[in-house]
Amino acid sequence: MSAVPQFAPGWWNAWWFLAFYLALALLAPLHHGLARKLGSADPMSPRERRLSTGVLGLLLAAAVYSVGCPLQWGTWWLYLGGPLGIAGLLLLSASLVTAARTPEGQPFTTGPYRCSRHPMVVFGAIGLLGAGIAAASWLLLLLVAAAQGIYF
Repeated sequence: MSAVPQFAPGWWNAWWFLAFYLALALLAPLHHGLARKLGSADPMSPRERRLSTGVLGLLLAAAVYSVGCPLQWGTWWLYLGGPLGIAGLLLLSASLVTAARTPEGQPFTTGPYRCSRHPMVVFGAIGLLGAGIAAASWLLLLLVAAAQGIYF
């Protein structure tokens, strides 16, 4: 990891991880009833709305920046961050599938929900941090860590 992050837009950059994460975030509410199952019954307070907007802004900034973050092929950064990112995003997907298949009004108790009360948050954070490690970009790690810190 260098003090000045390398920036070179390309096809084999860290944006694959963030595109998958954002696609899940944007497509999941389209499933009939999933948004209702995952959402809170109470409307968001103004503070929660501001924090949510801040998280979304940081994740969008990370997604835009990730287009120019080349994955570090042949280095231990990719060997550590790549599998971590892929595992996190696959487990996030499994959490969404579990939530979608659970009947309305029933608690989520199967799949990743057997191990964690909030697996979408945990595995989403792991997947995005893996992307930052695979790209060896401290700026991408900082954006993702700040977004996840606000989210938690």
